[in-house]
Amino acid sequence: MEKSRANFLTLLPIFVILLVLSFAFVGCGQDPKATKIEVKQDTIATEIVQNATLDFSNLVLVVTYDNNTTQEVAKNDEMKFSSIDTSTLGEKILTIEYLGLKTSVKILVTDENGQVYFNVGFRKPQSITNFESYSTVTDGDYAYTITGQNYLVGDDNPFVIQPIITAVDENLEPHDLDYIDCAYTFEVYNNQTATYDLINDYSNIVSIANDSYSFDFTEEAIDNIYRITLQPTDYETDSFSIVVKVVDGYNVHNTKELSVLDNNANTKSIWQEFKTANNIPQDVVANAIVLHNDMILTAQDIPSAYLYNQGDSDNDSALQGTLRDRVSIYTRDTAFGSTFTLYGNYFSIDASQIPLVNVARLKVLDPNRAVFAHSALISFGRDNAYCPDTKQGDNIVNSVKFVGNANRNEDEAGFGGIYMLQNSSNELTVKNVVASSFQTNINSMYNLDDWENTTRIESTKIYDSFSIMLGSYGSKYNIIKDSILKNSGGPLLLMTHVNPKDHPDSYYSTLSVENSVLETYASGSEAWFDGNKANTAATTILAIDKLITDASQKLKSQGVLQTAKSFAPNNKANMMILFAAEGNPLDNQTPIKGNVVIKDAEGTVIYSQDMNDPTYKATIEAVNQAMPGAGSLLPFFRSGNGMFATCLFNEQMQPTGDLCKISTTGLVPVASDNPTAEDIAYAQNFFSGDHLGLYYAGGTLGVVLGYYDI
Repeated sequence: MEKSRANFLTLLPIFVILLVLSFAFVGCGQDPKATKIEVKQDTIATEIVQNATLDFSNLVLVVTYDNNTTQEVAKNDEMKFSSIDTSTLGEKILTIEYLGLKTSVKILVTDENGQVYFNVGFRKPQSITNFESYSTVTDGDYAYTITGQNYLVGDDNPFVIQPIITAVDENLEPHDLDYIDCAYTFEVYNNQTATYDLINDYSNIVSIANDSYSFDFTEEAIDNIYRITLQPTDYETDSFSIVVKVVDGYNVHNTKELSVLDNNANTKSIWQEFKTANNIPQDVVANAIVLHNDMILTAQDIPSAYLYNQGDSDNDSALQGTLRDRVSIYTRDTAFGSTFTLYGNYFSIDASQIPLVNVARLKVLDPNRAVFAHSALISFGRDNAYCPDTKQGDNIVNSVKFVGNANRNEDEAGFGGIYMLQNSSNELTVKNVVASSFQTNINSMYNLDDWENTTRIESTKIYDSFSIMLGSYGSKYNIIKDSILKNSGGPLLLMTHVNPKDHPDSYYSTLSVENSVLETYASGSEAWFDGNKANTAATTILAIDKLITDASQKLKSQGVLQTAKSFAPNNKANMMILFAAEGNPLDNQTPIKGNVVIKDAEGTVIYSQDMNDPTYKATIEAVNQAMPGAGSLLPFFRSGNGMFATCLFNEQMQPTGDLCKISTTGLVPVASDNPTAEDIAYAQNFFSGDHLGLYYAGGTLGVVLGYYDI
């Protein structure tokens, strides 16, 4: 017995060790992992009455594990439930998340009688229908000019299609539904065969969220064209297809999302609260932004800091709720060497409801401030209307309709209107754009000596601006092609040589116009001329027209001309282009630089004017020789073929003589009483073409005017 007990005591440590080891092996085993969750049948109502609250109290989830076991779990706080809108009728998708897994349940929202829908209609979104109609419009005011463009979709975030789904109940009452199940077909365009090839597995190009018609394209899809077909599966109704081209860009579906345009470091804090409140990403890094709806901006769609608010230290009752001056609603910085694009898809950005800057009240508070505002809808590289200190990249605005808040009128409140684009791009291209009712459409400014920039307007239509349509403050190259610019409150285009005394060979603007219509009629009484103290200059220009009309009518009566000409019929001149120096050009006697070349549809030059033309300088010298000192005072005309003429003025700057050509003997009337063959040839050449240039005050002001037959 003692021996047995001894043996037992001997074996006891071994037994303990084995027991501990057995527990250790059990402890090292992995817990089963949940692989799927499902809602247990009949534990949640899948049909509820409109406006009812979904009851989760009896919900049970069936959890499946990777060891093929299952477990039923009652509703608990770890479960997350998506919200569904029970205010509208139709099928909704409830998403439940638990243990990192998701499951969905279809909830049918019915009327109080439990109505099931029939005669379901399924149509593509109105926005895409609009795009397809816009892309075929080729003429008429406020219409686009390019056809056949693809509907563009970005790859940076999901693109959402919201079909129009309609149905009727048993009483034939119509209902709008949010969602019905669909099957999707993807086809890719084949450039070789000009056909669409079916894609059986499209998981590498797009992720689809079935419950929201959301398509998140991958980078692999960029530059490809796809045809997407949506076919309802639970109803016998038509399918529809849309064709999209994927670009590297961020999709914007509503006005508040447009705030991703702003990426300026200094305005980030201004937008931060707004973006947070509206669930907008703070730091979107996108090479492009793609519009998918018309955007109508109101004061509620911009940061309150851009307005005068109650409690602001610089606010008074007259400024309450008005737009601050020198703010750019969206400021976009583009790194030098890169390109940012705003793709409009023919949609609009309407800023007509943005409040005006109260320039009249601000002028009272600060008599030294400018009479016009400097705020903008979009600024490329210009934080609060000031030029950047570093070079900017290229920017493209394509296929957008813009509407501003200051059309052409005689109310000086229009000086408080916003610019469409403030611009300091290395190269700005505005293509296939329609715009109206801005104080100024494009205002390009630069302040770096080694930076020559380009502003390009192509296939674009601009109408009805309060002041000018293109202001070039030292922008070197300005190009307008295949475009229409009509009806501004001041000259259509203002080309400025910035401080020519300090910058005689830089900071001046050149202009190329090809196959375009430039047209506005001004009397000098418009608000722009009054606000810029340019009434006298305009009155003088109009008075000069008498020289043109008198000479051309006399030549017509002599049979030298077939048609008399004027640039100001009914005392309104077509002031197409103004070349001037910074400040008041009449006070600056330093000759300015700048030139314009106008071409027809075939690219043939039909007019050119160079403010630094040596022929013009020689003409001034010839006049000075005949009449010492007069050359710096008289106006000079440049005809379509480059010929110069002038006239005499009195001390009141009124013309006192005939339109004259310059000779070594002095000034000789163009319309002579007994014209020689040489006189006739000169007159016919001078009145040729559709444009007339005017050099004024010794080369400190240049105007290109449109000729009219009278």
